[in-house]
Amino acid sequence: MSSASSSDGSERGFALYAATESKILGIRLYTTKRAEVTREFTFDVKQGQNRVHLEGISAFMDQDSVRVEARGPATIHDVSISKLPSNNLQAITMSGLKRRRSELEDRMKVLRNTQNSLASYLSTMNAQSTPPEHVEDFVKTYARLSDDIHQKLQEVEEELQDVEECITEENSLEYRRIEGFQVSVELWSDMEGKMELVLSYAVTEAFWRPAYEIRVDTNQQQAPVTVIYKAVISQSTGEAWSDAPLTLETVTPRQNFTMAEFGTWDITVSNPHQVTSPTRKRKSTASTRPRKRGRFLDVEPEAPEEEDADAEDDDYVEDDKDTTMHHTTLVPSGSHFIPPFQIPGSVTIPSRRRSQNFTIAQLHLKADLIWECLPKQDSRVYMKAKIHNDSAYAFLLGQAHVFVDKSFVSKVCLRPVNPAESFNLSLGVDPYIQVGYHPCGKEVTNSNPMSGFLSKATSATYTRKMSISNKGRAPISLLRVLDNIPVSDDSQITVKLLQPALKLPTLPLPTISSPSTSTSTISAFTTSNSTNGIPVLSLGEGVSAQWYAAEQALAGTASTSELERIGRDGKISWLIEELKPQATVDLVLQWEISAESLDLSQILGV
Repeated sequence: MSSASSSDGSERGFALYAATESKILGIRLYTTKRAEVTREFTFDVKQGQNRVHLEGISAFMDQDSVRVEARGPATIHDVSISKLPSNNLQAITMSGLKRRRSELEDRMKVLRNTQNSLASYLSTMNAQSTPPEHVEDFVKTYARLSDDIHQKLQEVEEELQDVEECITEENSLEYRRIEGFQVSVELWSDMEGKMELVLSYAVTEAFWRPAYEIRVDTNQQQAPVTVIYKAVISQSTGEAWSDAPLTLETVTPRQNFTMAEFGTWDITVSNPHQVTSPTRKRKSTASTRPRKRGRFLDVEPEAPEEEDADAEDDDYVEDDKDTTMHHTTLVPSGSHFIPPFQIPGSVTIPSRRRSQNFTIAQLHLKADLIWECLPKQDSRVYMKAKIHNDSAYAFLLGQAHVFVDKSFVSKVCLRPVNPAESFNLSLGVDPYIQVGYHPCGKEVTNSNPMSGFLSKATSATYTRKMSISNKGRAPISLLRVLDNIPVSDDSQITVKLLQPALKLPTLPLPTISSPSTSTSTISAFTTSNSTNGIPVLSLGEGVSAQWYAAEQALAGTASTSELERIGRDGKISWLIEELKPQATVDLVLQWEISAESLDLSQILGV
């Protein structure tokens, strides 16, 4: 604390420096370059008029956000904000950093002296002065104390290294030439006493973003996925946030919100001779109903329109146009509020351009691991996981590093996921699964004689064999193999599936309810002969065949057009429940093509 007097001897006030003479009560950090800082200044007031200058406030402070609260015998008469010269701001910040460095160096000396004293005491032990029954207890105590001192030394060394880096950056960063702020508070007190001023303000140049480390253990059955939820924090406000409670906000503060106009909903009789412009129609109804914004908003029925192909994926991107009257705030599906995250304990975040990572939570999640291949186009087998977020944490949009069995696989963008929701994740190629896709065999089964020695083939059987081998040491829980047979769009050509002997489902298919988990989906398809009108064929030894998209139909995620195409698009899916190590499964796909009055050589695409 420093004080100053004017030339006429009257008290001009005293200064308190934020970096060294305040305690941070809390920091609320947002994802959009905004943080709210709350500091507490403690000092003594005299009876009568008092003036205190709170200096060293960030140059990126939002002046409109400043709030001062008095706790003690004095009341606030006035609060004013002024610029602080850059050289003063530099001196304040550097003074706090050097003081902290000195404290850490003293702490390190004490710990090292303690460590040396403990080692010296151990060296004084001998067989004559120490009973044998006390040796084991002493050794255990020595080991415990040594580990404790070593851990504390490591923590102090790491913090000291951070402070040294901050001092180096303080001498080089350009922001030290920017003016800071000074908050001056006029106080009146009827008595002397202890006073507390709580200063709250918002700053820019600080933000956090979510990041994830997703680890998949293919040998783990119960919870094969571990998600390390991280916060990547960056702040270059010019302030050093030391020993501060940190709250990570998940929403963006908004201002000047007004409720949309409550209009009427008009209907009329359709006039087939009157053509209404789609643009004009949309414009006339914009004030009475929300615009379509993906699957997270209820939308009233409207006439079909051409939409962007990415419209359904643009759930979290707002329009560039500022439409205050019709603005809609998007929230994740099934939730209207995502609670903020509280980082345990206190954190120290220096002002620098380099980001800093903090762990929010480490979650062990259930997942369904699926191996899938399309050998007709690619002989490699791809892994993917359907991960169930059964934790209390909502996943925000962020980058995720994916590891499978301790090996780095990819870097992906994780979409928002609420608690109790699931998401799919590609895990790359499994090199231990080998697929053999053998040449297709052809056998003419019917021919009509022509003139001379010639004849034309009107029917032929085609056979495709596939072999799937597990060369690894771990079993595969579920492997899906995809292939297809040709589909005819000509009435003269008939294609019949022979193996596997699947029958076409009867249309229309019944309404299919969604199961609770994808495990029930797998069980239903591998243990029954028919699921809601969709045939499933058991081939023995844990292998079954079904029409492609049948699983989506059972899960309730297939569209009407996909339901109508099941079996009629020629796509087939084999499900192998378990492929044991060093085991091989052989699959056969066989179909027949026949033409009444055509030679097969005239058919294109075979």
